[in-house]
Amino acid sequence: MADSQEANLRIVERHPVVLDSYLPYGMYRPGGKGGGVLQWKVGQSREMFACLADPSVAPETWPVLLRPEAGVWRRYDISMSELTYRLLADESFAEFGTAGLINPPFFIRA
Repeated sequence: MADSQEANLRIVERHPVVLDSYLPYGMYRPGGKGGGVLQWKVGQSREMFACLADPSVAPETWPVLLRPEAGVWRRYDISMSELTYRLLADESFAEFGTAGLINPPFFIRA
């Protein structure tokens, strides 16, 4: 994730307009003051996945941020493991995951 963040910082230095995609939170800068968006994935549909990093609290408490292409950040106060579950199984997250695309599991009695 650190390499990805460094790459994002280099892009912002060359193209400052990119900073707008981190609004209203701003971009997380390691070693800087305060928190911000710590992006960790861009999906195939250009949706963005991130944490709202805050060095003053434990990382496992950082909220998850999701942003559809050309959309606004959506904040979820959930853990990464719950996000993974929701991306796979919760149809309210279908815009970002595979929920609804895969049939639910079922069992046949022998």
